Amino acid sequence: MKKLILITLFAFLAVSCTAEKDTPEKQDVEKNTAVEIEQKAELTKIIPEGLKMCGFKTGIIKYQMTGLSTGTQMLYFRRWGIESSILQEHIINKQHIQENIILTEYYTYQMNRAANIYIRKKNNTFDEYIKIYNDVKDNTAADSILMIRAGEYLGREEIAGKMCTKWSSPKSHSITWKWEGIIIRSEMTTPMGILNYEAVDIKLDCDVPSFLFSIPDAPWVDK
Repeated sequence: MKKLILITLFAFLAVSCTAEKDTPEKQDVEKNTAVEIEQKAELTKIIPEGLKMCGFKTGIIKYQMTGLSTGTQMLYFRRWGIESSILQEHIINKQHIQENIILTEYYTYQMNRAANIYIRKKNNTFDEYIKIYNDVKDNTAADSILMIRAGEYLGREEIAGKMCTKWSSPKSHSITWKWEGIIIRSEMTTPMGILNYEAVDIKLDCDVPSFLFSIPDAPWVDK
């Protein structure tokens, strides 16, 4: 389920400061904070000129979740989709869940503060996209190649007035409809049932709050 969320592209993030003296224990914890993680990232990574993950510089998309889980997912993106922040609130098996996922060109951060879950993963998908783009020098072709590597092209279909490309992914047991690099609808089959996402409100080339992309200091766990 997480993988689907990450392909598609809650808590409002805040960091409080205190005047207490740092202890050795506190310093050890802070060694694994997101700030230090980002500083140690491969900052020499070069993003090719003209690379775009989608056809719009910024956007805010609201998805309705139905089926196995009911709720909403808000996708905020900027820098042509290179950075995105996902706020998800849903109910599954009568359990209310709030999650925040932030993607940068370096890492994917998954947060569930109520459950004290802070997971960091290297953004290998973006690295792969860079390699493909360097070969083909075309964003539409690069996106198609990336999707083909994960599954199969099923054709074109109009969804909500937008002509989408339709893809299947046997590995994630999902079908995805994409338009201009943006997921408009997705359908995943799991042992527990079918999970659906569908865009119900799309705003493009709009103002996106920058604080939604802030990475909090937290005890991040590498996966």
